[in-house]
Amino acid sequence: METQFLPFDYGNKRKLEEKLAEILGAGNFQVIERMSNQWKVLVSQRLNSTQIEDIRLSMRRHYLPTV
Repeated sequence: METQFLPFDYGNKRKLEEKLAEILGAGNFQVIERMSNQWKVLVSQRLNSTQIEDIRLSMRRHYLPTV
């Protein structure tokens, strides 16, 4: 497992875990903690920039106000 820091200003652990499971599969990651505007995670394979952006957009969508 490899440590990776994900730079998200918002989001929650459950939403992050759901997206990581979708991308990496259950059991292939562990969310360690949130530190300021970053999430520290252990991942079985390093996430690429496209995957990180997909997670960021998903977490952002969760916090956007609905009209």
